[in-house]
Amino acid sequence: MYFRRISMSFLALSVCIVSVVSAAEESISTRSLTHEEAPFVFSTKSPIVGSTKAPAPTPFSEPLFWNQFRGTINGPGAYDDHLGGAVDSSANGRIVAYGARYDSTCEAGFRAGTVRVSYYDSESSEWKQLGQTLYGEGEEDYFGKSVKLSANGYTLAVSANAYETSDNAGYVEVYKYKKKKKTWKLLGERITGERMYDSIGWGLSLSADGMTVAVGSDTHDNHIRGPCLEEDDSKITAAVDCVATYVEDGRCNWDNWSEMEDACMLGEAKLDDYFLPFVSDNTCTWDRWSDHINNADVLFSIGEYFTHSCADAPDDKYYDIGQTRIFRFDDTDWVQRGKSIYGEEYSKDGTSVDLSADGTRVVIGGPGIDDEIGRARVFRWYRKNKEWRQVGDDLMGKTKRGEMGLAVSISGDGKTVAISAGCYYYCKITPGNDRVKVYKLKAGTWNKVGESIYRESHESTFAKAISL
Repeated sequence: MYFRRISMSFLALSVCIVSVVSAAEESISTRSLTHEEAPFVFSTKSPIVGSTKAPAPTPFSEPLFWNQFRGTINGPGAYDDHLGGAVDSSANGRIVAYGARYDSTCEAGFRAGTVRVSYYDSESSEWKQLGQTLYGEGEEDYFGKSVKLSANGYTLAVSANAYETSDNAGYVEVYKYKKKKKTWKLLGERITGERMYDSIGWGLSLSADGMTVAVGSDTHDNHIRGPCLEEDDSKITAAVDCVATYVEDGRCNWDNWSEMEDACMLGEAKLDDYFLPFVSDNTCTWDRWSDHINNADVLFSIGEYFTHSCADAPDDKYYDIGQTRIFRFDDTDWVQRGKSIYGEEYSKDGTSVDLSADGTRVVIGGPGIDDEIGRARVFRWYRKNKEWRQVGDDLMGKTKRGEMGLAVSISGDGKTVAISAGCYYYCKITPGNDRVKVYKLKAGTWNKVGESIYRESHESTFAKAISL
């Protein structure tokens, strides 16, 4: 029988790999197991319920159980590394990637984060590290927040959603394993958050061939971008040059904010909201000028800073709208496919994302919409029109603060999706407050498959992560 492996993680020090094993292979009775003997084996004809009060599901004709696959992968770090906080495996389960986003052992500093990849060596029957350890760039990058592997396990995507150097804009890097050199090499340039506090890579997914990557920024918003400008405005350049004199003299601070705002006519240049965060948190210094100003948005983009979000998103969307971008590797670098996909105010779209095997369909979770009722949406890539179009209707939750869409998953063909809710503290344990729902696409409509999956206890974090 085919062994299907999944990875289970613990928030410190170890990763377990388990397989589904047939009872026949283990030379035990082939009779059907009772509900008490196999509580995690279910038929799709019956509701899957965590509570012991649930009706007993119909067992499979060939009983299965979970068996740990060849040992535990232990990490070298400290107790609070959160090793295994992010885990993914290749299609055959013999290559596993695991992140430790709080790892502080590298030279980059406190909670820079690390990612390692291991493969199963059949000759020694052991898990061995594949290539070198990958490190975050700086303190509190949280490198390894999310990790994703291609089907063959030789392409790896990693997110560092905090990335302190860019004020939590975050970044995503994709690596290719070079077998001859036995090293992981960066594939193309780093994909970065478009602006401060984007936390790019909170949602992350990789296509089967590793050539398409989806990145979600759940806290992306456009309230600092200000009004849209259709063409260059000389007032912007003059204002930025004026601010530079204050920065150089060490006077770009909160005490001199009103003076600088008036002298540089920031309001007239529509730059008040841009400079205010740098001034208020005391980072408007000469040392940070190139990081925050020259190489960020203002000098680079009289067009980019003011028009990008406004061009793609309606003007009435501001805080935590969320953003999802899909990139395809063109043999040189990562090129964005179509426009960014935005949510609505406070929807936090991009908290979770998942790509179909070929990368042409993506499911996006937005757990914050409508008082955190939450939702998921599926989009399809139309190559001829070079645009993403929604497939079917929004898949909505039912309960306020239920956070449906906190985790999402899509099948390889893109026609089946699973959605889970947070609902950790606000929802009563009732059939109406389901935690996981599965839908199948038929004639352009998403139809629910079977019964919902419920949680066992009020504080349960069951279904915080799901996979099809």
